[in-house]
Amino acid sequence: MNKLSSEAKAMRARIINWQSPTVDDLKSIRTVEQMGEQLLDAILLYCPNNHERSEALDSLEVLLTWTRKSIIRGNGIDQ
Repeated sequence: MNKLSSEAKAMRARIINWQSPTVDDLKSIRTVEQMGEQLLDAILLYCPNNHERSEALDSLEVLLTWTRKSIIRGNGIDQ
């Protein structure tokens, strides 16, 4: 661990030591999830069942996952 550069140490801390979500974080996450649900419904309703819809659904899932992580991390080490 001591041999890591300061940048590598910051990255390590960012990945393994981020905080638990606060009540405000959970409220923000829920707001984003509600928007994601609306977008999901629109994709399922209006997009034909094809490769592009599948890609859109995968992208939405990734977007929501990283948004949650971003909210929880807040103004952390990587900022």
